[in-house]
Amino acid sequence: MRETKDSGVDWIGEVPVNWEIVPIKADVSIGHGSDPTTPGDIPVWGSGGEPFKTCGEHKNGPAVLLGRKGTLDCPQLVTGLYWNVDTAFDAKITSKKLSLKFFYYAATCVDIKPYMTNTAKPSMTQFDWDNSRIPRPPLAEQRRIISYLDERCAAIDEDVAKRRDVIGKLKEYKKSLIAHAVTKGLDPNTEMKDSGVDWIGEVPANWRLTKIGQVYDLRNTKVSDCDYEPLSVTMQGIVPQLDSAAKTDAHDDRKLVMEGDFVINSRSDRRGSCGIARQDGSVSLINTVLIPREHMEPRFYDWLFHTTLFADEFYKNGHGIVDDLWTTKWAEMKGITIVEPPFETQITVANYLDERCAAIDEAIARQEQLIEKLGEYRKSVIHHAVTGKIDCMEA
Repeated sequence: MRETKDSGVDWIGEVPVNWEIVPIKADVSIGHGSDPTTPGDIPVWGSGGEPFKTCGEHKNGPAVLLGRKGTLDCPQLVTGLYWNVDTAFDAKITSKKLSLKFFYYAATCVDIKPYMTNTAKPSMTQFDWDNSRIPRPPLAEQRRIISYLDERCAAIDEDVAKRRDVIGKLKEYKKSLIAHAVTKGLDPNTEMKDSGVDWIGEVPANWRLTKIGQVYDLRNTKVSDCDYEPLSVTMQGIVPQLDSAAKTDAHDDRKLVMEGDFVINSRSDRRGSCGIARQDGSVSLINTVLIPREHMEPRFYDWLFHTTLFADEFYKNGHGIVDDLWTTKWAEMKGITIVEPPFETQITVANYLDERCAAIDEAIARQEQLIEKLGEYRKSVIHHAVTGKIDCMEA
């Protein structure tokens, strides 16, 4: 058991007696980022943890990127050429007493809770980072800690990558399952016929084709969100208005939605955002609100309208100035050809998809929970190593 001492820093706690506790500025120079101005292939980093575009300017790595605004708990170690915008600082070692890789691991443990305010963009200044205190073990021990963490974190990251791959395959399977069920039915032995519609392809012989305007009627009543709860139209369905939703002072400029209505966002940059309303409320004018007619199963068409096949067809019928921001209005939407299985088949398919997709979603949720736990374990391993709770000289 190593002799320890109080570090004087809450997140660090006790450290070995031969370790120093120093402000980051003692060994690190922190620089600011800026917006790039020229095109190129140099990765551009912010505080989010991944490059989000490329540019022509560059800085020479290696460096550790520290969050200035937005995501603060995701320092990144970058090598080679890079560029950082003003939401991230770039940090480089200025002394021979601290390894950059050890600093990277230590930076992931710095307590950022004091800077997590109620604002949408938590922030830390250069002064905050400069004066944050971290452990500084002897260099030989830093190297052993780095070796230990590289090995442990690589194993954890590999496990996470495999689980993300499983999630990706489950999501693709779910998409194909839905697309097949709502266009081909559930009986693999049924007689098929050509629908004559490219995006639909072959359908069961006893299925008919119809137009959206023959299955739904338009609801186009303007209301106030003071009288009707504002709702958001998302890829997961219709939900109470999200905090991130764009808001306006024009409270009367909303569309009425009644429970059971189908709502779809008409803009191509919101593709896949649609669903059945589970409550009365109001939505922004960019959405199309539809009333289902009798003798149809709304859940069947909800599944149909969530397919990539339909989304492509829906926005192909739209209009706009630029290709990636088209709007498909009711005038075009009502003429889109869709399938019309027998009513009993619609119910059967909807029940099947409700059950199967719920099981797939549950499997995805389990993998996501395991990934979250692995992330917490990874942080714990790093914290224990960089604060001396694990003796990596003996590990």
